[in-house]
Amino acid sequence: MRWFRPAICILIIFVSPLVLIQGMANSRTILVSAGLNGFWQADISRAFLQVQDSEAGLNLSVAPQGLDLARDAYATEPLASDALFLVAVDFRSKGDTAAFERVLNAGIAIDKRSRYLGALELETLAGSGDLEGTFAVIDRLSMVHPRLISEFVQVFAAAMQDDDSIPLIRDALNSEPRWAEGFWRGLPLRQAGVLRVYDLRIQTDSGTTTETDSRLLSALASAGHFTEALEFWTSLYPDQSSDTAFLATSQFEPIGWRTISQGDRAFTVSTGSNFSVYAEGGKAGELARQLVRLSPGRYSFSANVTPTAASENLRVSLICAGQSEDGIPMQFLSDGPNWTVESSCAVHWLILSVETWDLRVPLEATVSEMDFSASS
Repeated sequence: MRWFRPAICILIIFVSPLVLIQGMANSRTILVSAGLNGFWQADISRAFLQVQDSEAGLNLSVAPQGLDLARDAYATEPLASDALFLVAVDFRSKGDTAAFERVLNAGIAIDKRSRYLGALELETLAGSGDLEGTFAVIDRLSMVHPRLISEFVQVFAAAMQDDDSIPLIRDALNSEPRWAEGFWRGLPLRQAGVLRVYDLRIQTDSGTTTETDSRLLSALASAGHFTEALEFWTSLYPDQSSDTAFLATSQFEPIGWRTISQGDRAFTVSTGSNFSVYAEGGKAGELARQLVRLSPGRYSFSANVTPTAASENLRVSLICAGQSEDGIPMQFLSDGPNWTVESSCAVHWLILSVETWDLRVPLEATVSEMDFSASS
């Protein structure tokens, strides 16, 4: 099973040019006179790693000066394993797969802690679709380089494109590896693959946190998977999930309020379910929105606004999620907004907006005791 092309880009994370004077590296004579040993020469040689961007991806090669330095480094100090990283990259760039694998394996045998050789090994295993080998390498690298876990687990982003990989990754997570939390924190939540991440998440909670679940929930909604977002919320907090899924707080947005805070207007948490409203005079725009799950029937929204007169500048609207929002009808909060929901749409956006066309000074108010529920 081959689940993605070799991800050369993962190496770039670990192999950035060193903050050293490259002029020193242009002459081996200068290096010798400077008294630098093989380990230092290996470090400096990495500054000559070259990266070329192409339609096929990022390709690595080594400038001749860097290759000479790497070879000298290894000849001077046989334990300078990072030098073999450059030699291996050079063989691969020239298409000599056998030599590449031989040098890579030799380097790893010398030093299993090398993050450069480890990243190259990880890329090679992942590129061949060897998930079990990939797990083993990430386990090893996570132990010696825990701060880089979120970078190592990037290889799983491509693996997640293959449905057959989901059970294997699930089983690996269930063994509670060191990288479990880093997996959920670092996994890209791209629109095209977020449903696969969700599918994996409902099969295991190993390594997950409130933060990672909130991130996934938000990504589901942003990708237009509104039903899945609400199902996920209900599965996480069945005791807190009302019939409508309305939340008077900003927790787990957009199940709770997804707020807006910008120069001319802001809707910010004050304490708990109390929010502060700010809007410049002569402006109009959205303040916050959240998803609600509705059965056919009538619904109403209410809130306490201080000062009371500010409720005349606040508007509330309800629209089927995923539909065009152009020209949606808005109701004054002061009038007690209410709606009749038909059976054609189960998930809606509840939107709170502000209009201050009649004000010359900024509007400042507090909104509390918000309620959205079925009405008779």
